[in-house]
Amino acid sequence: QRSGSARGRQLRGPRALRQRSGSARGRRHPFRWSDWLSVGLGRLRLPPSVFWSLSLPEWRALLAPPPAHMPLARAEFEDLMSQYPD
Repeated sequence: QRSGSARGRQLRGPRALRQRSGSARGRRHPFRWSDWLSVGLGRLRLPPSVFWSLSLPEWRALLAPPPAHMPLARAEFEDLMSQYPD
């Protein structure tokens, strides 16, 4: 059993979800299925079976912005190594 309050710490798990959803304060915001359907079936063109089987981490990976820059390819790395030997 942990002592102390959760104040000042970031909550995780079901309790955090309840607080973030507003149920702890008596407010509930409806889940916007139309937005998810629009993105998944429209923009990403996922088949319905794939849409409904995606986990939350898979959704995060699909919707994450691309990296700012791509890592060097082997040939580019070797070219830099030949130009700047240490």
